[in-house]
Amino acid sequence: MTQEMVIKYQSEIARLDSEIAHYERQWQRVPRFAWVALLCPIAGVLAGWGAAFVAFLISAALVGVRAYLVAMRKSENAWNRDRLRADIDAAEASHTETSA
Repeated sequence: MTQEMVIKYQSEIARLDSEIAHYERQWQRVPRFAWVALLCPIAGVLAGWGAAFVAFLISAALVGVRAYLVAMRKSENAWNRDRLRADIDAAEASHTETSA
């Protein structure tokens, strides 16, 4: 692996690290979406208990989907970062063996 490729891999690792930090902040915000469930009694009073049940289902789906998407993206980025790091380490080990 050339030095240019190593630099590109390292810049990609840095980008993935910043994305992982961003997704970590997003993960901390996921429980806030559960507050939407507090609107269910209001929907029940205004539009009936069927509407409250639908509002509860929608709020649960909102929290669940958000948690799933953030967790998957965070996991995917961590996996990509680990693969890039392993490629750089393998290239450095190979370079060390050929130099010796």
